[in-house]
Parts: sequence; C-alpha cells; structure tokens
Amino acid sequence: MVLPVRPPADDRHKRDVSSVGLVRRLADDRQRSLVRLSDYWRNSVRPTKISLTTFIMFTVYVLYSTEYDKTYVGFTSNLSARLFSHNHPNNRHWTARYRPWKVIYRRNTKQKEAMKRKELKSARGRQFIKSLIHPS
Repeated sequence: MVLPVRPPADDRHKRDVSSVGLVRRLADDRQRSLVRLSDYWRNSVRPTKISLTTFIMFTVYVLYSTEYDKTYVGFTSNLSARLFSHNHPNNRHWTARYRPWKVIYRRNTKQKEAMKRKELKSARGRQFIKSLIHPS
C-alpha cells in the first residue's frame, strides 16, 4: 500500500518530478519535522529519567537441597517463579541435578545489587548459610 505524499508548502518541488526531486522533497520534509521536534524538546519541560528497576523489588535468595546437602545463591525479581523454574523437570542447568530445592533465606532490596549475592558467596556468607542449615 502506497501512502500519498503531502505536497510541500512552497512551489519549487512541483516542477521536479524525477526520482532526484522526490528524494530531495522527502529529505526537506524530514528536515522540517526534525526542526519541529527539536523546537518542541527545547521549549518543553522534560521529565526526569526514571529507571524501571526503581519500581521492582529484587530478592537475593539461598536455596537448599536436603537430599544432597547443597546450597545455591541467586537473585531475582520474582522468587516464586524462580523457585518453580529451579524445581521444574525441564530445567537442564546445575540446579536440576540436586532437586528438590527449598528457600532457606531471602533478602529484599530495591536495587539489583550483585554485592548482596557476593556477600553470601564469601567465606563469611557460607558460614552464615551453614548456621541457617545446622543451627548450633
């Protein structure tokens, strides 16, 4: 489907019907619309930049497999769906070998922070996880 091209405001393009004239006319129309957009953005009040991660809560979690005595540390924005995917039969990742998993620790944060996850993977973090599994 070919859309009709709106004729330009001035008469100089009416005489030129070649493909070069069409390209020139399209380029002029594009330039006019870009100028209008730049005027709009220059004169309008711009919204502040908002990241989508501002509204999403992230959860750092620790999973534990009672059958194999294994732990897994991860983070997600939807813990119930993530736990379901870890325990799902079609899962072909590392966690598939040690099913079933249960959540033994979770911490909610407003930002996607890998540092929280790294804290749990350090020697102190592993000690903390063991204290959750085997309380003294």
